[in-house]
Amino acid sequence: MALALRLPLFIAIVAVGTSLPPLQPTVLAAGLDANSKATLKEATRLYKQGQYEEAAKLLTELAVDHPEMTNLQRNLGACYYYMRRPEPALSNLRDYLAHKKNDITADDKQEVERWIDEMEKQRAQNAAVPVAPPLASPAAPASQPAPARPRPAPQPASGCAANQVSIPGGTFWMGDADLDKDSKPVHKVKLSPYCIDKTEVTVAAFRTCVQAGECAPPSATIEWKDLKPEDKTKWSQFCTWGRGGMDQHPINCVDWNQATAYCVWAGGRLPTEAEWEFAARGRDGRKYPWGDEEPDATRLNACGPECASMAKERLALTWNPIYPDNDGWAATAPVGKYPKGASPFGVLDMAGNVWEWTGDEFASYSEANDSNQHRYGRVELLRVDRGGGWNGNHPSWFRAANRGRTVPGNRSINLGFRCARGAQM
Repeated sequence: MALALRLPLFIAIVAVGTSLPPLQPTVLAAGLDANSKATLKEATRLYKQGQYEEAAKLLTELAVDHPEMTNLQRNLGACYYYMRRPEPALSNLRDYLAHKKNDITADDKQEVERWIDEMEKQRAQNAAVPVAPPLASPAAPASQPAPARPRPAPQPASGCAANQVSIPGGTFWMGDADLDKDSKPVHKVKLSPYCIDKTEVTVAAFRTCVQAGECAPPSATIEWKDLKPEDKTKWSQFCTWGRGGMDQHPINCVDWNQATAYCVWAGGRLPTEAEWEFAARGRDGRKYPWGDEEPDATRLNACGPECASMAKERLALTWNPIYPDNDGWAATAPVGKYPKGASPFGVLDMAGNVWEWTGDEFASYSEANDSNQHRYGRVELLRVDRGGGWNGNHPSWFRAANRGRTVPGNRSINLGFRCARGAQM
């Protein structure tokens, strides 16, 4: 596919008066201020130079600020297509077609559908490729094989990986009438059996994926829109990658695509938010993974007195502790340190330590589709995160039904992930 075929797509969004019907240039230009136009111009320049990842970051910012510009999803899909990243490519391209419906030329539709077909084939190929046996090192004697590439943990006969918990599936009430509108209305959801990681993915586990050549090394810095350089330096000190003594802490400061790549390599995927919530609270409608009692220092890693003291000393900030006792960790804690906070299924760290990426785009529950009860109408390019983080100081953060929403390209000190595998309805 010639790169030039996609360039008019970017240019036409800025150039009022272009005659390309699929781009709706007048409507798009009307929604752009000077800063947004400059951002789009820079994204176009990066795209022309083949710097697709940098272009995608800028386009994501625009798409969040201008959700009415559905053509940006096509642009993002193009970037991820050339980056050979099937999951985000498919998500954006399919949403583009869904939003356009009849407002699209036959040629454009055919082209986008061809991209989708190619990405689906690549995703299937990625899932089917076995780990190759180690090859003999050309510099070593024939009797000395080269070290094997790191590979995921073996999968037992139960279908769940050794580090996972089997969730039986079933029907439960999702949401919480006592939380804000994002968690309402409470609604019934039915899930098939699946597996979910017992703890958050650790620094050591993520390093294994990096060593296997399947995950890019994290930058160990935070990232979000309009981040000032001094703030980036100040907050990045809490990233766990590349720091001594952090192997069993959750990997943080990774974006949604990095989390997705790891889970695919490990033979799974990110959990849907319904799977996440069911694994956290079960069928009885409890507030927190451990029950209805308020958070305390024996059940989770949140912002206790040690966290508040650290914030004052290292950040010159005043944080009020959520509970009076010391939970032992000023920032992230090693995974699995709070067995009293386990969910009904024995899943750990579902409250506190780090928020966790899920596979779902954020949506209002009021837009639920009865044919697929835990997937909803979506707000483009915002992904759901769950669980609350180590710096949280309000109990509502840690309720099992509480929902966060984050731009998929963001990286944060209090955001990590765990993986799932099995049924995905």
